[in-house]
Amino acid sequence: MDFKVTSFVKPGANMKELVNTARNEIKALHSDDLVVVWGGANDLSTNNTREAMNSVLEFVNTNLELNIVVINSPYRYDLIPESCVNDEVKTFNRQVKKSMKLQSNVKILELTLNRSHFTSHGLHLNTKGKKK
Repeated sequence: MDFKVTSFVKPGANMKELVNTARNEIKALHSDDLVVVWGGANDLSTNNTREAMNSVLEFVNTNLELNIVVINSPYRYDLIPESCVNDEVKTFNRQVKKSMKLQSNVKILELTLNRSHFTSHGLHLNTKGKKK
């Protein structure tokens, strides 16, 4: 099978910046292509959940001809379980799941990660987490 994989990785970027980065590349894609969107952690940690959600919705609504997979935002193991940021993660993931149900071209990939998938500080994925 002939295929091409392209990725845009932007450490520290918010969701709006992520989806805007790939805008030109995405214009050349068609209905047999797949785009994976995974981001939001930086928005959620700065109380910008609404902006992240709006960016995802805008991206999906302007790319209705593409197959899109949205990956849920990971839990933060560098914070206490009751932290407001982890509450925002839950809220964001719930909103994304609910909003994307209406989109026939979008699937949600709900990663089930635990503490063993993260580095010792608990924020970033380790090798095991990246493989999963």
